[in-house]
Amino acid sequence: MNPTHAKALLSYIHEHNPACLQCHSISGAGFGPSFESIAANYSSRANAENLLAMHIAHGFGRMPPGFANDAQATQLARLILSLSVTSRP
Repeated sequence: MNPTHAKALLSYIHEHNPACLQCHSISGAGFGPSFESIAANYSSRANAENLLAMHIAHGFGRMPPGFANDAQATQLARLILSLSVTSRP
């Protein structure tokens, strides 16, 4: 994981939606999966950024909708996916 990318993600979250950190962390276990594991899980999927953004904005699994608007969700997805060493440029 790139520490610069992790710092950018945390900065964005602190500025726009600190509620994310109630369940998620950069790495390690929590109520929700870590951002690092989310990145690894989504990075190999086709259309990963759009799919992750949709899940962030509209809910998925235990994550309820409404924590981010579509623009914020897209930026969060981009930043989360940047954590994966296998993510696409």
